[in-house]
Amino acid sequence: MSAVSWINRLHSLNEFAQEVNRAIGLAEAIFNVRLSAKHLPGSCNCMADAGSRAWSPPFSRAGARALEADLQGILRHLQSSSLAPSSLQRYRASWQQWCRWCTDMEYNPWLPNDPAIASRQLVLFAVYCYRYGQGSTSSQGNTLQTIKSKISAVAWYHRWEFGVNISLLPHHAMAIRGIFRLQRSPQPKQPVTLAILRLIHQQLNFSQAHDRVLWGATIMGFFFLLRCSEYLRKGSQEYQFAIRCDIRFYNSAGQRCETKSQITRVQINFRGGKNDQAGVGTSRALTTSSLTWCCPYLVQHHRNVSNDQDELLCKVGKDVYLQAQDVAKCIKRAASNAGQDPSRFSTHSLRIGVATALFAAGVDSLSIKLFGRWRSAVFERYTRINDEVMATMATRMTTRELLLAAWNFSIALQAQGSWSAMDVDTLACWFDEVLEGYRRRVEEFITTGTDSRHLALKSAISQDVGYQTMCFVHYLDKDHVRFVSGSYHVKGAHQSLPINVFTTLVLISTLPNLTSVFANILMKNVVESMVSQRQINND
Repeated sequence: MSAVSWINRLHSLNEFAQEVNRAIGLAEAIFNVRLSAKHLPGSCNCMADAGSRAWSPPFSRAGARALEADLQGILRHLQSSSLAPSSLQRYRASWQQWCRWCTDMEYNPWLPNDPAIASRQLVLFAVYCYRYGQGSTSSQGNTLQTIKSKISAVAWYHRWEFGVNISLLPHHAMAIRGIFRLQRSPQPKQPVTLAILRLIHQQLNFSQAHDRVLWGATIMGFFFLLRCSEYLRKGSQEYQFAIRCDIRFYNSAGQRCETKSQITRVQINFRGGKNDQAGVGTSRALTTSSLTWCCPYLVQHHRNVSNDQDELLCKVGKDVYLQAQDVAKCIKRAASNAGQDPSRFSTHSLRIGVATALFAAGVDSLSIKLFGRWRSAVFERYTRINDEVMATMATRMTTRELLLAAWNFSIALQAQGSWSAMDVDTLACWFDEVLEGYRRRVEEFITTGTDSRHLALKSAISQDVGYQTMCFVHYLDKDHVRFVSGSYHVKGAHQSLPINVFTTLVLISTLPNLTSVFANILMKNVVESMVSQRQINND
């Protein structure tokens, strides 16, 4: 009996085959299936029709066709995986709107090979989105960013289906530029500062688990420059790379520990991110601070409420997770209490706040980029110029001019005679006192643009008849300075000013590149080093 006949009849004289038939019959009864090698109408009957010729042409090619179909399905899946799931979802919605619009306009959604016709149809769709947005009944159009996203979705589907690139011709691209000029630019979000963090801390009720988790999430998001998707939920949406049981604690010896009093460093291990969709992962660590009011207890709470340690870290209770909108509302409320516009704040303001704080503290751009896990210089868009940054810039610019003045000062001193220790102290004191006003003029020029440095130079020294009547009229008048026995005496000073020191001070004060005052220590170091060198040379 052939194998086909045996399968169809489930009958055999062989004892082993009979046992197999009974097993097949039992499986058919349990799983409600029927095994047959007969032709079944309406089904794929390649193998049934082939019978014993299954391994002969043309039936032998059926396996290759099935493999090709399987590979084609895998190919489509890989092409779809070129986009993140969230981006693919938005692209799918944009493509559906494109198809509806093409149907209403009696266009084919698949653009023709003619670039001019394809570009015209695409730009008309962009104009439609600019005017009506999601539909002709809508009175509000889309933003330029949304329009570009929809055009990208249409182009992506054409690449996916036909492997062709579509784009706007130059004269149609001018319309996109026009939208950019006519639309109101979106207002950038403002950074969260430590003052706003304190207001958030004050408005929370720490007897409630929700507020404790919210505070911990806010602090973690602030100091580690977290993206919203990395630690918060949006409705039921959560990302695979979101932080879960990925936090480690270390003591001063670099060993893992769990006791709070021993912890000196906290490390977060990232499983991936918005710009790390391959899941390569990285880690960032911070040492403990002296701010006891901003100490979170997220990890301990997560262990208490989670049955599975692989659940999201920011979990309030059983099946209750902290939402992004909860953190956003809290930030907006604190910003409003601080006198700021709440509409300019969101969860992303935490990330912006740290970038601005690091920039104001003088941290170099590469360190900010690496710690914030940016892949490009886009992080520069997150920094904001505030009063603190302006003050830092003014100080740096003044310091730069101080270094130049130090060089000129050392050159001027080389032309003078030897100096005693008393001369050094006196000169340093005079230099600091006289030119303090000039330093203020420099900072005023940097911050306000009002240049009055030349007035400070003119008022610093008044020269009449010889050195006897010379005095610093802007800071000291003639009642405070008098010339006695070859030295200038200052009222209230413990030392007199020798004539050579006074002359040198006058010369230095009139140097064109001298723009600010040195600190006393810097002055003493410069002069004393020169005195020591001269003494060595004399010896």
